Amino acid sequence: MYLDVLSDMKMKLQGLIEYCQQKHIPMGPDSYAQRVLWGSNETKGRGVDLEDMITSSNLILINRGQASTFKTVRLSSIDISVVNMSEKMHAKPMSGW
Repeated sequence: MYLDVLSDMKMKLQGLIEYCQQKHIPMGPDSYAQRVLWGSNETKGRGVDLEDMITSSNLILINRGQASTFKTVRLSSIDISVVNMSEKMHAKPMSGW
């Protein structure tokens, strides 16, 4: 789900979190949320908000590495993937996507 910088990230993301938890699937929002925790060069408010939502929803970050998924002269963004904590224990590794 793409969450542009002007969107109400919390409202849209809450629906996505609930859907993914019900369907037992990983979530990969394109959130424009910069956070050093997932490899951004700096942390901004939107990144803090997203981390709070991840934590409060019992999700865990499953990214590996810190490769940027989008780069311009001024900006570098890292898309994140998260999964429900209980799903991670039963998940099989994904490959080929």
